[in-house]
Amino acid sequence: MTYFDIMQTFASTSGKSEAVRCVSTAALTYLQHLMKFSFRYDWSAVLSYHMAFHCHRRRDMLKGKYAQWAKINRELMNEHLLGHEKLYSSSRAFSSSSKLSRDVEPSVAVCKLFNQSKCTTGVSTMGS
Repeated sequence: MTYFDIMQTFASTSGKSEAVRCVSTAALTYLQHLMKFSFRYDWSAVLSYHMAFHCHRRRDMLKGKYAQWAKINRELMNEHLLGHEKLYSSSRAFSSSSKLSRDVEPSVAVCKLFNQSKCTTGVSTMGS
């Protein structure tokens, strides 16, 4: 967060309130993206994506452009994240009687044993 605080302070020196708003919203969106990535991909891959993404954004920021922080870079995702998905053990995601695929992310899995209090932490109890 300190980095984005510095960016926001720097943007405020431009005298353009739009620049400050853009930095604030783009930074929050970017941090949300990183958080979602960290749930799905190995941390080393997320860090690699972040470093490459940051390099691209530095070039934009030299031109006073901050909005790209809010956009996911699909090319960098393909290069740094894909193929580095976290593996989930069956004990984390499902009950022992589950017949679902063992590599489904727990936040996506649906536990049908909720009413019997047999769902593990992090498993969605909703069908969405």
